[in-house]
Amino acid sequence: MTTLDQLVQLIPPPAHPLELADSKLRKAVERILGFSFPNELREFAVRYGSGVFRDGPEGGIELTVFNPAAPAYLHRVLEECNYLQQIANSDRKDDMAYDVYPKRPGLFPWGQDNRGDDFFWLIDDSSSSWAVIVRGAHYEWARVEVSLVTFLMQCVTNSLKGTQWDEAGFFADPSGITFEARPLVR
Repeated sequence: MTTLDQLVQLIPPPAHPLELADSKLRKAVERILGFSFPNELREFAVRYGSGVFRDGPEGGIELTVFNPAAPAYLHRVLEECNYLQQIANSDRKDDMAYDVYPKRPGLFPWGQDNRGDDFFWLIDDSSSSWAVIVRGAHYEWARVEVSLVTFLMQCVTNSLKGTQWDEAGFFADPSGITFEARPLVR
């Protein structure tokens, strides 16, 4: 059983996922960006589509994985890259622990939560295995040497190590986590 299968068992995807992965669209996005997505992002997008992992009612933590099949995807990720490049080129450059896409290796956003934390890959010329980089709301950085789906699984089981959530856990109540289908917005 793959880690994605385990995640699906723990937190079922929606019955009718939104913005399902379309191979033609994905390939067009990959051509524009100049790299191929890891297989597990493609597999995740097929199962879950666009939406958020959330731990309870309004006011809980929401973690979004950017779906490359979403119409807003390119705008969303390139806007984030531009923002980080502006920081890297400003008097706040010390806030940046890594270079930013299109530099290689460079940060490329794959998600965020509603607390101000952002999630990146440190992409290089191989799409087989990229490190997950976490930037906390106050520019505290952590590098986690796991795949995207393993990172998500560790978040939802509160077993993530090497980040600001080691003690408290990512989600307050992992037993109440659901995945809510929502379109990706700009």
